[in-house]
Amino acid sequence: ASDFVVLYAGAHGVSNDLETVLRAAELLKERSEIRFVFVGDGKEKPNLIQLAKDLSLRNVTFKSPVPKAEMAEILAASDCCVAILKNIPMYRLTYPNKVFDYMAAGKPVLLAIGGVVAEVIEAENAGILVEPGDPQSLANGVVAILQNPDRIITMGENGQRAIQDRYSRDFNSTRFLR
Repeated sequence: ASDFVVLYAGAHGVSNDLETVLRAAELLKERSEIRFVFVGDGKEKPNLIQLAKDLSLRNVTFKSPVPKAEMAEILAASDCCVAILKNIPMYRLTYPNKVFDYMAAGKPVLLAIGGVVAEVIEAENAGILVEPGDPQSLANGVVAILQNPDRIITMGENGQRAIQDRYSRDFNSTRFLR
């Protein structure tokens, strides 16, 4: 059986709260079928790699950033995708691009960000909302998606449809001009 890949793609900075993802990976380290893949770079990456070593996480892989053109391939190879930011009030007002990239790729979003973007994921049934800053909640979300293959497909399709119908450039530029 191939791995169930949980992907994080993007900046590895302080505000990205990737330590929470590593702590979730630690909680799931006995589940050999689950693999966390981090693609990207940033100030925190060396610390995250060190923490993964310190925690003996064999279920975590760090990859270098890839050009945007190769992102589709990386997304296609994943089963679900994590969007996460530190649990601070300001981030409750953001719509991170990566959430829409994940949806466009037809992948369920594991969302550890509260506020407006959570409303999008919930309204579109395009993923699972987990408590920001809570590794156990994130780990539970991974397992919930893994244990429900039909839901993975449905959530992915819902996200893709939402992007085409409501969040595409064409749709919004037409709406804006009207």
